[in-house]
Amino acid sequence: MNLLRQAVQLAPRHARARFLLGQVLARAKQPELARVSFLEARDLDTMPWRPISLTEQAIRNTALVKGAVFCDVAEIFRKGSPDGATGWELLDDHVHLSLSGQARAARSMVGAMVNLAGPLQLGPDQLALVQEDQAYADGLGTNRYDDYRVNHTLRVLFGVPFMKKTNEQAFDVYSELCRTSEAEMSPSVLAVAREWQTFKPHAGGLRPLTGMVARILLREGQTEEALKLYEIAASQVPDYTSWFLEYVYFALACRQKIDGQLAPEDLKIAADAIAQGKFLLANGYSESGLTERYVGRLHQLRAEWAEAIPFLLAARPKMQAEDLVATDQALVLSYLQNGQKKEALALADDGIKNSGQFADIYRRLRAEAEK
Repeated sequence: MNLLRQAVQLAPRHARARFLLGQVLARAKQPELARVSFLEARDLDTMPWRPISLTEQAIRNTALVKGAVFCDVAEIFRKGSPDGATGWELLDDHVHLSLSGQARAARSMVGAMVNLAGPLQLGPDQLALVQEDQAYADGLGTNRYDDYRVNHTLRVLFGVPFMKKTNEQAFDVYSELCRTSEAEMSPSVLAVAREWQTFKPHAGGLRPLTGMVARILLREGQTEEALKLYEIAASQVPDYTSWFLEYVYFALACRQKIDGQLAPEDLKIAADAIAQGKFLLANGYSESGLTERYVGRLHQLRAEWAEAIPFLLAARPKMQAEDLVATDQALVLSYLQNGQKKEALALADDGIKNSGQFADIYRRLRAEAEK
């Protein structure tokens, strides 16, 4: 510590010397002194990532002159951080708030609203309605797979040579968080998490990791956990996309498997998703065949077997490998439910003849159809 103090005296405008002194003071459990050093380091930084003291004070002065209610989030965060400077508890990187940081900021702003006038003013009864952080996190669908997704993204960001050189601690923090998460994953989930990190699953967008993990969990019989993740995944992609239709379908399929049948509100969700899919098809927004496939599957969830057939037939030419097999399985089901046994057998025979490695699946389909 003494050597760092000497360094500060020898180079009073050296930001890193003051930052290192702040770190040592924080570890020595002197947060007030650490805070001073951290703020001085920020103000001397030639490229500060956050507003410097002059900027903060200008904001406070403006609020005072204009008579505006001011919520000093920066100061609140510093006082709520153990080391005297806002740290990993409330931030994911230099400027982006963590989930806890977002909740703290929101709660602080709500608290400042007691000083407003008129209808915007909040009283004690309204403030009592503010819940704990975890309640909001649960409502937003927080889950360990999205935590991993965020940590991996930040690991990549802080692995960029410039960022790693100047933020080595940040890279270590997120690398360790990723390693911890990966150690807790099953081999199948870890494999899909690694696949998610490649370009393969995304097709120009960014598939939610939750949806990819949900598919694995559903295959492994973990239906309730898959349902939760599919519902989260549906909320993470835009409406009027094939991915949205896919996640809605699988969420409803999970619910049907758990409850034995779909409730009226679930059937309404399926109908609304079908309407979105038909809009996409009517306006030419389908190249992969996934829209047709999941409109057909959603019709099946509503026991609309005949209505599903033309959509599944339209999807077939665009499907390959396992996706084609799944589409054909659904189509055979619709044929049989609609009394079209001849068509079901013909489709199974075509698969036996032409599907190569999947021929046994089509043989089983034919046996079911013959019953």
